[in-house]
Amino acid sequence: LAALVWICVVLLLVVFCGGIRPATGNLVGSRSVVRQGVGKASCTRMPGQSWKPATTRYHDRNNRAASIVAGAAGFDLGALFADAFGGGGGASAGIKNKVASTKQELLESLAGLDEGAKQTPEQKERVLALVDQLKDLMPAEGVTAKKGFNSRWKLLWTTEKETLTFRKSGFFGKKYVAAYQDIDVVEGRLQNLIDFDDGYFSVMSTLSVDEDNLNRCNFKFTSAGAKYGQFGPITLPPFGKGWFETVYMDDDLRIAEDIRGDTLICQKSDEGTPFAPE
Repeated sequence: LAALVWICVVLLLVVFCGGIRPATGNLVGSRSVVRQGVGKASCTRMPGQSWKPATTRYHDRNNRAASIVAGAAGFDLGALFADAFGGGGGASAGIKNKVASTKQELLESLAGLDEGAKQTPEQKERVLALVDQLKDLMPAEGVTAKKGFNSRWKLLWTTEKETLTFRKSGFFGKKYVAAYQDIDVVEGRLQNLIDFDDGYFSVMSTLSVDEDNLNRCNFKFTSAGAKYGQFGPITLPPFGKGWFETVYMDDDLRIAEDIRGDTLICQKSDEGTPFAPE
């Protein structure tokens, strides 16, 4: 109702100020002439002198009315109608289209980079710039409470040196296959898993949502294990703790940053079984 009242006020301003407002002369001995349908011109006469035309100022009435509306009302007329009648889809659609195109550009930029193990500094900067754009366009909001967060996520790209070392060199001669992150905040567990040809390396952790930031998870390593061909699984001593924060997430893509300043881009995956080493 308040929005409809504002609409009426704005329309009255347009009609009144744009259609019948005369020019104003504010000096003794001055006069104004209104040219119908065009605008106004002012003429000024000083005492003891003849009339001389001053600088002519022509105003398009439509532009003048629009400026009056913007200045007097102090808001966007399109936004007002959107609020009043439940619209606003245009701006929302524009943002969604921009998110989709930026996401597509990001995915295309990852092609051939081997999860970040084979890239130039310029390619790395381009990826990080597109990540920043997605973060600005669609900031993460309480992602840990969303159902899709608890999933197996396959690594597409990272700046983490340890993972990139495995990606480049494999595991004692075993070729790198893929890396996954299994997340389950309900059960409070996290697995980072790297699959190799006939082997794997896995780190299990406890997982809890940060009380002050619903996009952040705190973890603490609880166990680590590896399998190498016929040998294993071999239990390794775990150590360390930290946090990671999801800065962007949609139905199938998630981007996270961690305590060390690394960035991880991963895609939802149905490969294998979460929390079960391959």
